[in-house]
Amino acid sequence: MNVGKPNAKDQCTLYVMKFILDDGRTVHKIGITCVNPVDRMLQVLRSFFMAYRYMPRASIKRFRKVDNHFGKETELHHEFAGYKCVFDKVFDGHTECFEVDEALILARYDEMCSGVSSC
Repeated sequence: MNVGKPNAKDQCTLYVMKFILDDGRTVHKIGITCVNPVDRMLQVLRSFFMAYRYMPRASIKRFRKVDNHFGKETELHHEFAGYKCVFDKVFDGHTECFEVDEALILARYDEMCSGVSSC
């Protein structure tokens, strides 16, 4: 299964995942996938576990199929670049994580995706 490499012409899902780490920090991951968002979350969790040997508490806060998924993802990443979370170990998706207020990130996501049908 090729979870992390969507094609530019496909309509893929733009998602926001929430992870609560053992140290109490809350991190949001902004990404895209062309498979079920739950499968993507489990892939990230497995990779995180292999790096850190524990599973953070995880949930999917938003997911919608969108056109121009790369553009929307990039726009959100740039907008929240000042909140980027830096990890000391590498796991799948570690470069797409942000320590930002959930209300702020979800409001911006909803604004960007308004009028787009939900999955």
